[in-house]
Amino acid sequence: SLARFLHDIPKDSSGNIVVCAPRDFPVTQYLPETPLNIRIVRENETADNLLKIFRSFSPPDYAWFVGEFQAAQSARTFFREELKLGKGQHLSVAYWRETGPEP
Repeated sequence: SLARFLHDIPKDSSGNIVVCAPRDFPVTQYLPETPLNIRIVRENETADNLLKIFRSFSPPDYAWFVGEFQAAQSARTFFREELKLGKGQHLSVAYWRETGPEP
């Protein structure tokens, strides 16, 4: 989990974490203190906004994303194609799928 990852990283690490979460979920309440910058993206933000956020960071050596299915697919493509990260340098996992509006 992200909490375990943050707990295990060296205290002198630097970088950015992007967390996708439902609107009212108190993300930081469940995370340990970290030297990394945490950007919370709420469920109503689009994948395009997510890619803008990724592009605003310096190119990383590693990238990790967890969130909605379509956003995770966009992140995975971005990590491979734009950042040129290889296998073992990135992970993008979908934890839920947006169902869309009711008909």
